[in-house]
Amino acid sequence: MIQVVNCGPPPPLVLRRGKIEALHPASPRPPLGLEDLMNSPTAGPDSYVFAPGDRLLLYTDGVVEARNIDNDFFPLPEALEAAPACTPPEFLEWLHQVLIRHTRGQLTDDVAVLVIDRFRDDTESKATENAITSGPRPSR
Repeated sequence: MIQVVNCGPPPPLVLRRGKIEALHPASPRPPLGLEDLMNSPTAGPDSYVFAPGDRLLLYTDGVVEARNIDNDFFPLPEALEAAPACTPPEFLEWLHQVLIRHTRGQLTDDVAVLVIDRFRDDTESKATENAITSGPRPSR
């Protein structure tokens, strides 16, 4: 299980067995910084299943509001369902390239994406941890 506090759109997405589920909050919360304007206490976090093999995607609205030459929004759920099986860094690179193609290189809003995978077992977890820790380090 995961617990999510969502302070505004867009909702996090979970990719599970090739299908997308949007994690809509049971009780909408105000955007960050505006909680004091509420007359009643805000709800606590919502709990969702986050099973082994699931991928969680947190992203800014700039992803889903990216438009193509025909003014169509980027179809994130459909794109995720068509995504290749890959590591989180490979997935982020793939998603970036798909967004660039969709907009013909004209992203006009902030785009930030965080992907979190729930590993299937300890072996896969250790292999990914080793790949991450042995990868290139940023220079100082």
